[in-house]
Amino acid sequence: MTKPTLRASENLTENELALLKAIDRSEYGDSLSDDTWLFSARDHSGIKGKAFSGTVSSLVKKGYVRTSGGGEPLTDDPGQTETDACIGFTDAGIEAYIEAVGFDNVNKQYGLEHKKALTV
Repeated sequence: MTKPTLRASENLTENELALLKAIDRSEYGDSLSDDTWLFSARDHSGIKGKAFSGTVSSLVKKGYVRTSGGGEPLTDDPGQTETDACIGFTDAGIEAYIEAVGFDNVNKQYGLEHKKALTV
């Protein structure tokens, strides 16, 4: 007997979905395919400390997000903790996110190729 195949969105934890929503709701970028600052996604997600880095790692491992940037400080101010690190959806992540929240609940623009793929 074979196991039923899970939909991508059924494979998301509560924190993972919160982070995907945070990327969508970030004030940076107009499209789901645009990267956003990692600090913005963190601030919008409400996920704190090591749970945040674990959630990012899990989503990268699943192939739903990508990260970039070397973590260099954005300013010379030693009190600033924001870095140039970015996070963004992969195509698989966009599809899993839209599948999880529904087209009507997506904040940013998305390509028609994602809508076609999910309505077949």
